[in-house]
Amino acid sequence: MFNKLAKDITGSADVCKCIEPQQFGSEPVLSYLIPGEIPYILLKSGKEEHIFTDQAYILSQGESSVSARRLVQRFHYSSNLITNVRFETAGMSMSDRDVELKFEINGNGTSIDIWKNEIEKAKFYYKAIVGLSKAQAQNSRIMELARYTVGAYRVPQENQNPLVAIEFAEALYSRYNPSSYQSVFEKYLLNNPK
Repeated sequence: MFNKLAKDITGSADVCKCIEPQQFGSEPVLSYLIPGEIPYILLKSGKEEHIFTDQAYILSQGESSVSARRLVQRFHYSSNLITNVRFETAGMSMSDRDVELKFEINGNGTSIDIWKNEIEKAKFYYKAIVGLSKAQAQNSRIMELARYTVGAYRVPQENQNPLVAIEFAEALYSRYNPSSYQSVFEKYLLNNPK
């Protein structure tokens, strides 16, 4: 209790540490995962936890590190684009104790403070989130092009079969709006430093 209160007073309650995948099982925040969901990145501080899974970004926040009350928010990648991913390194002063991983999700800014001594892991996470953002942007462009193409294409009335159009649209949606980005995370996190 005293340690948590001290973190609140010194301002370090929101600086996250990188939790190794071998330690994921002991984290209570993972109880918010849906069946079949795979966690890849877990960043944890006294006040907040950030989980990047194959399907969603999950944020659990408390008012302070001593509060047991938490607000859990889930942002599915299929309907929430991650953009403007940035990484801010720490300076050389003693007071500069963290690096920051920043991004926007549906236009809302998010900043995750990570302890400076974990910068190498944080860089790998940054690359994975950039990869996720790129994959989402590419899929979004393809879906927009498909909407435009289907909207502009007119089949003569006697040849129209609405089921064909629906099946085509569903196939495009399934392929370019995936529920899982497992391949992206595995590509970027395969060589994660220990």
